[in-house]
Amino acid sequence: MNYVDLANKLARIRIRHRLYEQTYRLAYANLQIANGGDVIFLVGPSRVGKSTLLAECIRDMFKGHHDERYIPYACVDASQTNQGSISLKQLWADFLAVLKHPAFTDSSYLPRHSHTEAALRSIIARTLQARRTALLAVDEAMPIFSSRSRGGPLAALDTLKCLGNETNVAIVICGDYTMLDRCFLSAHLNGRMVVLEFPGYSTSKADSADFNRILISIDSLLPWKSGQCLMSYRDLVYAGTAGCVGSIIKWAKLALAQMGAHERHRLTIADFESSRRVAQAESFHDLNQRRHLLKKMRTDMFESASPLPEEEAVRNTAPPGRRRPGQRSLTRDSVGVTPA
Repeated sequence: MNYVDLANKLARIRIRHRLYEQTYRLAYANLQIANGGDVIFLVGPSRVGKSTLLAECIRDMFKGHHDERYIPYACVDASQTNQGSISLKQLWADFLAVLKHPAFTDSSYLPRHSHTEAALRSIIARTLQARRTALLAVDEAMPIFSSRSRGGPLAALDTLKCLGNETNVAIVICGDYTMLDRCFLSAHLNGRMVVLEFPGYSTSKADSADFNRILISIDSLLPWKSGQCLMSYRDLVYAGTAGCVGSIIKWAKLALAQMGAHERHRLTIADFESSRRVAQAESFHDLNQRRHLLKKMRTDMFESASPLPEEEAVRNTAPPGRRRPGQRSLTRDSVGVTPA
């Protein structure tokens, strides 16, 4: 079997993440109860399976729908069309194409200059109501957070939320942890926002055992040179993939390409090192460490709900009989009529 056949065989592997079912049920439950204007963020590292999970979840939600006149959901990728950033004008046009608006179904169509962003937003609002759409999903949404629209990324997010409010549509935004840098900065958004995480394999005992089994399974499909295997370089593989199976498979395919380019029939760890430099692996790992922003947010939220140290000190040192404003004695101020 040559390296092309081996790479194709690897591409057909489907290994479900240990937390896939749990994350799926959480996403499904939140989508089921979402109201118009609610914004659900699905975040996680690259190639962990977020897009697959989102697509399966949405399909299952609307699998009983059969009326072709109506389109209950629309999902698009956030296209980078404006020097590496997103244009809301193009995003609206992409949604209109998925919603089968007559003027936007031609694949060669480009938004005309006469179609301003506001005009397209008005068109999509009417289309959503006509199609009775209940959910809009933006996958690979990181470009939204480098939007060059007026007001920047926060304005783009607020625009999506306001569109959901106006049309009674829930919004789903799917992407990696870089979205966490900005999505909490909008006070307008925070009140209707839910953040769901689909993480890579962590360093916990259960995750480590599962990750090791996955490496052994992939090793069995690779034509390793005697004495070499992924398990022997587990830490390097983990650092270069942030614990994501999709990234391991992609990396293995690139290593097979290195092997084929040198006309060899046996794979070595040098092929892995050549296809992904150490600096690139470290950058990838650092990017996905942003998940700690979620933990910090949750910790800070509960800490802020606790009494401040100085308040606790005042409470403990207050002399008997003195009460803070707004407090009263329950024995002194009885409620209701005293029985005769």
